[in-house]
Amino acid sequence: MAKRAHDLNWTIPRPGETVAGKYVIEGLCGRGGLAAVLQAMHVGLDQRVAIKMLLPEWADEPHVIERFLREGRAATRIRSEHVVRVFDVGTFESGAPYLVLEYLEGHNLDDVIVMWGPLPVSTAVDWVLQAAEAIAEAHSYGIVHRDLKPANLFLTRRADGGACIKVIDFGLSKLTDPNMNGAGAKLTREHDVLGSPHYMAPEQLRATRDAGPPADVWALGAVLHELLTGQTPFRGESMPELCATVLTQPPARVSSLRPSVPAEIEAAVLRCLEKEPQARFGTLAEFARALAPFGTPVARESCARIERVLEGGGRTSDLSLPPMPPMESVEPAEEEWPSDAYFVPRTGATSLKTVFGSLLVLGALGMAAFMWMYSSVHPSSEPPRVGVTAPQGSGPAAPRAGAASGREAGSR
Repeated sequence: MAKRAHDLNWTIPRPGETVAGKYVIEGLCGRGGLAAVLQAMHVGLDQRVAIKMLLPEWADEPHVIERFLREGRAATRIRSEHVVRVFDVGTFESGAPYLVLEYLEGHNLDDVIVMWGPLPVSTAVDWVLQAAEAIAEAHSYGIVHRDLKPANLFLTRRADGGACIKVIDFGLSKLTDPNMNGAGAKLTREHDVLGSPHYMAPEQLRATRDAGPPADVWALGAVLHELLTGQTPFRGESMPELCATVLTQPPARVSSLRPSVPAEIEAAVLRCLEKEPQARFGTLAEFARALAPFGTPVARESCARIERVLEGGGRTSDLSLPPMPPMESVEPAEEEWPSDAYFVPRTGATSLKTVFGSLLVLGALGMAAFMWMYSSVHPSSEPPRVGVTAPQGSGPAAPRAGAASGREAGSR
């Protein structure tokens, strides 16, 4: 029997403990406001994974538990390589909900900015468009992330050593497709404010449930601004001041902080950060086309994939084969089995002339073979005369070889 919310109570597993019967905890990777992330080893597969579990203080909040589990369900719908993979979703014996995630090695972009400062223009464009690939596919499924920020973009490496950005933490995601809304579709209450204010669009600050795809466009623009300048586009000494700045003030211009950035990129950032959603880029494909010329070939590949995903709806289940070419309509004289088409029909009885001619050809071939074999055995002998006889009374017959040999022997 499932435990009631007020009966739930759990603790964070310690290193060495085995959870769900197959994951051995190795240590704590990090801890946020809602969840802790643990490093663990799958004992059966000998594979390192990350386990994200809800913190115990949220055990009495059913809507938070449901939102946490929905994160896993939302992430598994997206197949882009730029989304962290989810292997399992469930609850421990204690009732603690958990997600088993792909274990990533690298750094989130928040740490990258702290360590490296502003990035080269082409690098910033490449990485933002990789994140946009994942969000474009999410939008095609009616999923809005609502919490895009450098801390939720993870820099790791592909097998070939190339940089790869992974979007993590779909915990605040929202389903906008009515065909996909199920339990938990209305978890966000009217006046809830969820997310990170430095990257939140004005409509999301007013009411999180009103945030649609344009809110993710705003957030990507804010992330690009920070990657290029090392600073967020809006600042404030307190949370109320920050929110008021986002709602009423224009963003800091990229050129005022880094004059070498191309004007077209600054224009793209400013368009993302328009206060009215309809004034922003209509889709992430438009956003990608504006930025791709300033990245490496990786950015152009990302742009092409974003366009294909949004044009095709991103739904692999809708994949269909092209139609068969039209077949010629032929009325058969009589019904036949399909396999009859693989047999050549007979044309009738073989004639006697054909049989007789075949026998003559075979006889000639046999005679030729005999002559060849005889000449091989008796190379110095005169070949036998076959079918030639001197008629009687027509003249002296040639002496036979045996008689000639006898007279020659007598004369000696």
